[in-house]
Amino acid sequence: MRKIKIAVIDTGCSIELMENMRNILFDKDLQLSAYESSLNLLEDYIGHGTMCIKNIMNILKNYENLVDIYPIKIFDNTGVTSSKRLIEVLYKLTKKDIDIINISLSTTEQSMKDEFIEVCSLLERQGKLIIVSKTLKGDDNSLLSIPATLESTIGVDGCKCLSDDEFIVRKDNKIELVFNSKKYIYILKNSINDFGLNSRATSLATAYITKLIIDKNLNLPTKELIIDELHKYSIVKNIKKHYVRKKLKNTDLVILMSIFNILKKMDINVTVYELIYEEKLFSVFYYDNIELLNLIKKVNHEFQIKIYLNKYSTEEICNIFHLIDIIKKL
Repeated sequence: MRKIKIAVIDTGCSIELMENMRNILFDKDLQLSAYESSLNLLEDYIGHGTMCIKNIMNILKNYENLVDIYPIKIFDNTGVTSSKRLIEVLYKLTKKDIDIINISLSTTEQSMKDEFIEVCSLLERQGKLIIVSKTLKGDDNSLLSIPATLESTIGVDGCKCLSDDEFIVRKDNKIELVFNSKKYIYILKNSINDFGLNSRATSLATAYITKLIIDKNLNLPTKELIIDELHKYSIVKNIKKHYVRKKLKNTDLVILMSIFNILKKMDINVTVYELIYEEKLFSVFYYDNIELLNLIKKVNHEFQIKIYLNKYSTEEICNIFHLIDIIKKL
């Protein structure tokens, strides 16, 4: 089986990760002129591109020898990019032997739509699969999300009701795939961040499409073939309802009150009523990432357990019913 080559267009990649994983490769010919001269210029100071790559490789950990990943940096170190930069690197990819292109951004700006159509159509004719996240603005059925809604690309939306091994295929929709978009906490350069939404969904789509190509030994598969194959494994799920409130048992109430007391000691302003009955975001209490990390440390200490943040999404931990279930299982 030949190696599958994946280009990840984003904020770059952590040099430390590249040094630890031999299949993450630097190709200066794929970079914008500002970043092409040195590997060090590919350094990811934001972490988004690094997490896209790590998410892809987490799914493909048993396929590591069959996959090469090429990070491409189009964001500056403040997180700014443009359609012009994206189009420039897409044209560079027309001259390279690449199988899959992962793009974790789209735009609602239509001024360069024709340019996107031209370069993406060229890449499709070359047999390259372009997997693009839907912008968080606009309607799935509109042409606002460019290049995610183009005929030559595979558009990806996110849903927080899915697990990492579940997905939905919508064959007649301009955004064809739906994957898990729940946020997970990560630490990069001593900074606590979260990674989720449509970017995480897109990296999962890229990983599962790669896995499909390898498992089925598909040679130059078309978009239509990929969608048809994925459709065989698509689940049916009501994506409008995230979580269903359930009745708490006495043991659950004891755990809930312990969590409530921890929150009070942390000066987090929440009531028991809000924990159980206020469904602002499926029965959630709110805090930032640092507070979340501190909460889990205190929960681990209180119940003498070990909850690892990389195993659970922030939505699962922030939902009181899910957190109680996690504590009971451990």
